[in-house]
Amino acid sequence: MPLLLLTRTLILCCCLLFAVTWAGCQDNEKHTCLPQCDSLSCGPDGCGGSCGQCAIGTICTNGQCLATQCRPDCAGKTCGDDGCGGSCGKCGPDTYCQNGQCTQDKCVPDCKDRLCGDDGCGGSCGTCAPGSACQHGQCACLSDCDGRICGDNGCGGSCGTCPSDAACNDSTGQCMPFRVTGKIFIETRTVYFDDYQLPRLDKYLDIPAARIPLALYDGSGRMLGETHIEDDGSFYFELNRLPVMTDWLSITPLWYHQDKLKLAILMADINNKRPLDIWSWTIRLSNFVTTADPGHLGDVRIAISDASGGLFLYQQLVTAFEDLVNYGFVNSLNSLPSMSVVWKPGITWSCGTCYIDASPLEVGKSTTATAMYIGGHSAEESAWGTPTVLHEFGHYVAKRTRDDSSGGSHAMNTKCHPTLAWSEGFATFYALMIQSLRKGEPVHHYWRVVQNGSFWIDYSRLAGSVTLPHPDPGQNMRQNLGEAWVTYMLWDFLDGLDIADPTTPPDDVRLGTAEVWRALYSPRYLSPINDGRSVWGVDFVDFVDAIICNNPDAADDIMALLHDRNFPYDNQPACK
Repeated sequence: MPLLLLTRTLILCCCLLFAVTWAGCQDNEKHTCLPQCDSLSCGPDGCGGSCGQCAIGTICTNGQCLATQCRPDCAGKTCGDDGCGGSCGKCGPDTYCQNGQCTQDKCVPDCKDRLCGDDGCGGSCGTCAPGSACQHGQCACLSDCDGRICGDNGCGGSCGTCPSDAACNDSTGQCMPFRVTGKIFIETRTVYFDDYQLPRLDKYLDIPAARIPLALYDGSGRMLGETHIEDDGSFYFELNRLPVMTDWLSITPLWYHQDKLKLAILMADINNKRPLDIWSWTIRLSNFVTTADPGHLGDVRIAISDASGGLFLYQQLVTAFEDLVNYGFVNSLNSLPSMSVVWKPGITWSCGTCYIDASPLEVGKSTTATAMYIGGHSAEESAWGTPTVLHEFGHYVAKRTRDDSSGGSHAMNTKCHPTLAWSEGFATFYALMIQSLRKGEPVHHYWRVVQNGSFWIDYSRLAGSVTLPHPDPGQNMRQNLGEAWVTYMLWDFLDGLDIADPTTPPDDVRLGTAEVWRALYSPRYLSPINDGRSVWGVDFVDFVDAIICNNPDAADDIMALLHDRNFPYDNQPACK
């Protein structure tokens, strides 16, 4: 079934979450079918099989073989009607057929007790109405179950019965199951690099709306069930009745972990009203299904014009939370604070896209602890900028250990205060590391599409479409740094172990992901010392000290790499 344009069929709405909660996924178990052939000698067994076949000349009605087809009878006859509209033979010239025999006596027609067929003399006792046929002088109904497995056979009988979890569609003679099913896809924008090697977001791709929560309601708003969309976009609701056209589906991008809200995608309000609206998409069965199968929606497509970006953000950030457990940053998500993501096409923020660690927002009866604001200008990457979204999530990660930066204005091609450079540099590094771990190969290109253009940086060699600053080896370790250079160094520390080193020849520092996490949790990193070597507040020097304290055997290689990159590190870590 072709994808249906949702601009025609999808009703996009936003609403406040009031009494709607999500208790998690339901198991869509299929009932094991048990054949039902008790007292039946023919017809379907209710599970796609058969209870038996009828002999020639009979037909299955209500599970029994009945002689509803006419049997010709010419026993003792040489002429006349065979009882089924045929003939037992013809008589010669000057003879007449009478009572099945040819005679020279004049024939006397006989229609006693006959409504149709031969009158015994070559004439007729009458004809039958359409849908019936003459059988032995009587009009009999012609049953018809060709291609039908259930419902009326046209003669007051049945072509079969349906299992207990299905109902018969009398018009088609097919069993319709008590379920609602289909597939949901979302339209996305994807990046490609043009002839000038600049990123463009002009490619479009439909992807499954995987793992997004979905609920089914009846026409009065009563919930009939809830589930999550499968990885291939499919969904399945099992009901105790036949679906009807007034039933409808609702998508609300709220993610719960062990019954606690962890992520909410909120609709940006340009007037900054509170509470913010929760995104919601409504899919009405009447816009998709047919009377032949009112529970099958086929393929449903949520287009970019219908704000599919909100669902794309949901998918990206649920995965980002799960990355923290999958790649060893935390053992459980239980203690991590919840997050709201505020976005709407066409609405921009003064910060562009930013993360605020202490920004409680009301979400129905819950409150999220942190917030991410994503600009939605049509000329920008908006919801589709995965590197940028993961960069902001990198700030969320850094705040879970230590990040003293209060934020502020910054740019890839300028230097800034060491704490800000460290905060922004680590966030970009986190985006690259997580993408690499997900893909199973180095992802060292970082790109952005903004209103005034686009850019990219290759962090395996600190090159790209912008000029990037390096440290001054003649200054001390408290000097301002470029955030891009910090990312560059963190990538050099990381690669070569669980993420391959894409450079030739590779460098000698191969920490791997686990050592990055260990440094962030180390006493040296969590409790910086104001010894004059670096600025007050956690910065790049504190991280270098932490990895050397944790890996003293690697100190010489780390020192050599830093000096090769023009940073005047003193190799005097204040280990604790």
